[in-house]
Amino acid sequence: MMMFRANESRTAIAGVGLGALLLMGTVVFGSVDAAVAEVNTPAPVATDAPAPAPAPSVPVPSAVPTPAAPLPSVVPLPSVVPSPSAVTSEVPAAAPLSTVVTITTPTSMEFGTPVFLSVSVRDESGQPGVGTVQFTIMGGTTFQVPQTLVDGVAEVEFGSTSFGPEPGQETVDPYFQLPPGFDIGALFVPADPLVQAPSSGRADLTITPATPTVSGGWGGDVVSLPVGGTIELKAVVSAPPVEGSYTLLDPTGSVDFYLGGVLVASAPLVQDSTQPDGVSGASALATSQTAGEQKLEIVYSGDTNYSAARSGSFPGPPFTQAPGPSPELASTGTDSGAGLFAGSVAAGVVLGGLGLVLLRRGDKRRRLS
Repeated sequence: MMMFRANESRTAIAGVGLGALLLMGTVVFGSVDAAVAEVNTPAPVATDAPAPAPAPSVPVPSAVPTPAAPLPSVVPLPSVVPSPSAVTSEVPAAAPLSTVVTITTPTSMEFGTPVFLSVSVRDESGQPGVGTVQFTIMGGTTFQVPQTLVDGVAEVEFGSTSFGPEPGQETVDPYFQLPPGFDIGALFVPADPLVQAPSSGRADLTITPATPTVSGGWGGDVVSLPVGGTIELKAVVSAPPVEGSYTLLDPTGSVDFYLGGVLVASAPLVQDSTQPDGVSGASALATSQTAGEQKLEIVYSGDTNYSAARSGSFPGPPFTQAPGPSPELASTGTDSGAGLFAGSVAAGVVLGGLGLVLLRRGDKRRRLS
């Protein structure tokens, strides 16, 4: 029983304590709210005090806009040029410029004319090639050493070069290529293959036959001879002269002799030891049936290296009218030619009814019908 009362006493005390706390909170918070209300409540205005005089109105000037400051001119920024190292590292190198090789040697020339192998090299921008060219001939045979281009051009004489003791003392023995000609090639090797690309060119050179000189005359100290008499006609065919002390091949072929426009003899050309190199000669016995001075003309047939040519017309030997046959010969009907030139076989001429037979030392040489 005693324990029960003690518990009741503690419970009553606890209830009294809780009530006191609630009462204190009400008093405290109530005082705070009253203070706040007092601060927020406006003070009362006395109605008996006079109202303040209104402030005089002061005109406000109209606002003047301030002019805007001019904008600065826009200066363009300089273009940015990348450094070479940046370009090299980021952009691949450009391809070399293509080039064109042009053979500038004339495409046709006469036999006996010195040949100069020449070439011009230009790239696609029109700039001259820089480097060397190697000439070739006759299907790719290398000719001499590579030649250095000067302003895109190179040239070398076609021949054998002899070098002197000092630079610039070289001499060239020219080669005279025979007809019909040969091909020329050139290979361009650039000095910098990253700038210009290599290339090559080719051309055909035509060698035409040379034009020789034809001259002639007759043998012996003949002033005149009778119609039907014989005379030795001569011809000389000479190759054209060339530079220096060089000569061309001897002409070959044949010549025809004309007296008064009539073909009277033909003969082959032969080398004559009495003539210089490049000269050939021919001779033949001939006669004429026409009295008076006969113009002589010689026509050369030509060969592979020399074209056909003819001499000018120049005075030939004069022929005089032969005396008529004697009455005895006329009555017998003997051939007048045999009567006039009896015993002339050794001289080389017999006249027959079918034409002129040229004989020499009794041998039949030629018959012109």
